[in-house]
Amino acid sequence: MEIKREKRINNNERMKQDFSVECAKAYGTDSGDEASLAFLKSLNTQLGQQGKTASLVLLVDDTSYENKAFDFDSYGKWLEKGGVKPDLVFKESDIIPVYDEVLKIIDFNKLSPVLAEKVHLGECTSQIFIVAWFLLRLGYISSSNFDEKYQAKNIFNILPESFKAGEDEVLEIIKATPFREAVDKVEYKFIEF
Repeated sequence: MEIKREKRINNNERMKQDFSVECAKAYGTDSGDEASLAFLKSLNTQLGQQGKTASLVLLVDDTSYENKAFDFDSYGKWLEKGGVKPDLVFKESDIIPVYDEVLKIIDFNKLSPVLAEKVHLGECTSQIFIVAWFLLRLGYISSSNFDEKYQAKNIFNILPESFKAGEDEVLEIIKATPFREAVDKVEYKFIEF
């Protein structure tokens, strides 16, 4: 993994997508939720009308759940049937090579004492995975597992409302890295299920 410690002055900035849009996370099932799909289609239309470019990405949690036989084809077909097709399906296990490197760039003095303790105790592994996922998508870090053509200037995440507290911790952790400005490039739509 390469950590780009300099500020975001990058010759490839012009070539990046305007948005990397994540339509929920998949947990070993072969379909998603209709609310996320409906919002995604609306967002796609809105971005297109604004002349913005976007890639649709999907993060599959293949590390937390026993069912590691996620059916990518079925999920992709479900999305396509709904009128969208992901540009990238990425497995959480593909983030493992950058996980420890992300831990090394966190300034624990900038975290709340409660969150710092949770990270030290290993109680925030999901949040650290997501920090790495966001920094990969924004181009602040790189990995041979992640194609740079999916990097974007901003990211938009469509997630269940139940994820909000964890995502707040993700943003706090990002603020404690050399890339604190990345939080201004992250947007959410939380959906009730």
